[in-house]
Amino acid sequence: MTTIHARLSRNTEIGYHSMTETELRQLQMTELQILLAIDAVCTENKIDYFLDSGTMLGAARHQGFIPWDDDVDIAMPRTSYEKFLAIGQEALGQRFFLQTRRTDPKVPFSFTKVRMNGTEMVERITNDASTHNGIWVDIFPFDTIEGSERNLAIKRKQWRFWHKLYTTRQSSLTSAGSNLLKQIAKSIAHLILLPIPLDFIIKRLDSLGDANVPLNEAALACFHYYTVFTPLKMEDVYPLKRMPFEDHEFLVLNGWERYLEMTYGNWREVPPVEMRRVHDVVRLKLPEEQSPVD
Repeated sequence: MTTIHARLSRNTEIGYHSMTETELRQLQMTELQILLAIDAVCTENKIDYFLDSGTMLGAARHQGFIPWDDDVDIAMPRTSYEKFLAIGQEALGQRFFLQTRRTDPKVPFSFTKVRMNGTEMVERITNDASTHNGIWVDIFPFDTIEGSERNLAIKRKQWRFWHKLYTTRQSSLTSAGSNLLKQIAKSIAHLILLPIPLDFIIKRLDSLGDANVPLNEAALACFHYYTVFTPLKMEDVYPLKRMPFEDHEFLVLNGWERYLEMTYGNWREVPPVEMRRVHDVVRLKLPEEQSPVD
């Protein structure tokens, strides 16, 4: 294994890897192997998914990874997400680990990761956790909600409230560069919320979807994002289509361009170096050999 230690900036919210460009590219190719395995399982089992967040942005703007990006994000409508959780581990095989709070109870997040066994990518927030820390692909669930402006406003407020509780209960850490008073307030709030089981808050996030919504009135939204609430009309989602990404093709939203505009604004513009966000990775082990991805 190749082991890399990453340094963290002390005066900015951006974490900086000490990886070389070659090592970052090896990490991306490892993540691509995971993504290809997920795509194969979803294709064989008729499970809907789509590239999400920076991975979708990379596909649209770079036809692959954003050059400095260090992870892969995909999303699934709730019914597909639950089906994937039910069959995913067996279908993926022993090379991978399907990580949820059910399969790995100490993980501090509310969504799903597929990890590659025999690798390691440890974030600052999980540095002390006795969990599986293999290189990963994130999978976020999208829930159906009633798409009126009034309901969307309500859902946005509920998401903000419960997610604030979730992130505060999850960790007392504040962003690098936060002032002392903010750090103290976050620590106190974290201690107050500790008696509340984290799973209780996660179940509240999972329950924010609406039942029995007619398709012509429905929207899809993810309540497990950290920073943004982005409701999508059904015509923004379906029919899913395939888009090139690193010389392969993966599923994307029908209205992927509108999604990128809602999420990133002027997504075609490459941000300056100081705005390029990466994970606060403190330890990384790459596979000893890179498997072919063609």
